[in-house]
Amino acid sequence: MTDTTTMTAEASRTVVSGCTDLGGAVESLVDSADAVSAFTTAISEVAKVPASYVENVVFTPGSTCGGRRLDARRLQTTGTVTYDLVFPASLGAAGSQAAAQQAIADLSTATVESVSSAFTEAIATYDSLSGVTVTVESVSTPTITESAGTSPEPTDAPDTTTTDDD
Repeated sequence: MTDTTTMTAEASRTVVSGCTDLGGAVESLVDSADAVSAFTTAISEVAKVPASYVENVVFTPGSTCGGRRLDARRLQTTGTVTYDLVFPASLGAAGSQAAAQQAIADLSTATVESVSSAFTEAIATYDSLSGVTVTVESVSTPTITESAGTSPEPTDAPDTTTTDDD
């Protein structure tokens, strides 16, 4: 009798990380589960992925996606929201990679207006966020931060941020 062992490559998830610059009452969104749900809905619609793929949504007042320091006047009315899109291992390595690339393409071509509209509409569905006004100022092109179980080395990729000024 012969034993045969078959080795298969383990499927792995792919993680895409993104950042969006916000204006308005960003401090009202910190520690708000409803704000996280609203942004999750908005970014999943724009990226054309299931909302369950959106994880690690964090609102940070007084910061920018580009890491620029803000003067005291702008600290009160600006901030960021960072997020991850996690494409599960169940898609297979090639499948999660392809889905991640498509989501990056969809987010890269999204306008500030379309992301802002989706977020504003999602915010309006939560009573706890009534009266909160937040605008999307820019949408940075997301990047793959984990693929095939590894984290890529940082690169000096050009900034491809879309702003209202573009």
